[in-house]
Amino acid sequence: MPDTHEERLRSAFKNAAADGRRAATPAPPAVVRARGDRKRRQRLATVAAVACVLIGGTTASLVTLLPGDGGAVPPATSPGPATTGPNGLPSSTATSDYPVRTYPPTGTVHMTTAR
Repeated sequence: MPDTHEERLRSAFKNAAADGRRAATPAPPAVVRARGDRKRRQRLATVAAVACVLIGGTTASLVTLLPGDGGAVPPATSPGPATTGPNGLPSSTATSDYPVRTYPPTGTVHMTTAR
């Protein structure tokens, strides 16, 4: 039984390879060069994007993890007791023709006396 299934399959593959060899033509050099340039640009863009993500992530991590003044800034002076204006209302709502005189908090140094 010389004509087995394997021999027929091998013959079919050889015929297909011969047909493919005859029909195949290499791409022109300009097309091959353009494909290579396009692949190189894609690779460069990918590397640049990964670098940006790594640098941005590292910077964000450092900003988050490093100690620093991230809290709210307290006021320059602590609020004192509420004062009343001439009409008995709190000074913020007092209606007066004259401005209310304010004094610096106790324990501060005046510029004229510091030497």
